Amino acid sequence: MKNIGKRMKCTMLVVVAGLMSVVAGQATAKPLKVYILAGQSNMQGQGNIRTFPYIGMDPETAPMLKKMVDEKGAPRVIENVWISSLGTGSEEKFGKLTVGFGSERAGVKIGPELTFGIYMQEHLGEPVLLIKTSWGGTSLCHDFRPPSAGLHPAQAQRLEELRKNNEDTRKAEAEYAERNGNCYRQMMAHVKSVLADIKRVDPEYDPAQGYEVAGFVWLQGCSDFGATDTYPNPGKPGGYDEYSRLLACLIRDILKKFANILRLGFGRFLNPQSIHVHVQDFIAKIFSDFLGSQESFPPISSNGFMRFDPAKAGILVTQVSEAGHEQPFFSG
Repeated sequence: MKNIGKRMKCTMLVVVAGLMSVVAGQATAKPLKVYILAGQSNMQGQGNIRTFPYIGMDPETAPMLKKMVDEKGAPRVIENVWISSLGTGSEEKFGKLTVGFGSERAGVKIGPELTFGIYMQEHLGEPVLLIKTSWGGTSLCHDFRPPSAGLHPAQAQRLEELRKNNEDTRKAEAEYAERNGNCYRQMMAHVKSVLADIKRVDPEYDPAQGYEVAGFVWLQGCSDFGATDTYPNPGKPGGYDEYSRLLACLIRDILKKFANILRLGFGRFLNPQSIHVHVQDFIAKIFSDFLGSQESFPPISSNGFMRFDPAKAGILVTQVSEAGHEQPFFSG
């Protein structure tokens, strides 16, 4: 298991915004804790359940496998954790948390939702609802572009050229409006839809208790790494400053909808080609801007996973890879 983490092909970014304080309803009991998970293919989940036995081969991760499967090795259905997932297949999937909420391609898979839900429920000792939206091959610079980020610079330049030539800009403006932030809008619409009828996903939910949007988890980066129209100087100092700006815009726009972030967690790979190596200095600034101080977490180690105290910032979900995209997701 020692060299498994070195085979990863996709970059990964995790931002955990913990303990946000939006509460709906007049609670007679503790409000239901709701966590929003979003991103691209790694958030979808590429961990095939046939790779589960590998988790048990490492003494460090073997205890985690026992939480994922029963005594006979069959996947567990996690009590007191419900999920609605959009984007991993042709339609929404929802119900009690178990395997199968990852990508539908090539077998039964998991994403970060499985162990995130297991450990978060274990930490809180109360019911948890996960709302997951994820689409493979999507970028922050276009697909998840947050409203406050404004128009893409290349698009703004194109519109300016059209205006200088006295050409009609309406077609281009409509095209840009449709593409920019399409996944962001779908994410927010799905969250709104689920929260409007929680009992559809979680039949045990009592509306009298209300709900609390308790966190946001972002797992994305690979598609931006290759977006040269946005990042024309990859690998050079400042080459990914725009990703940093967009990430800050995303956090701010999430805050406008939900509440103040009390804690943030940032996970990054040791791979020097990772986009997140280039933005980690700005991540420190994000921590400072939003929190007044930085919660510091070490890079993910060579065996492909790391851990930190869920009491500090939720659960950081990480992954190892047997080969290519065969990636179980762990947390702890």
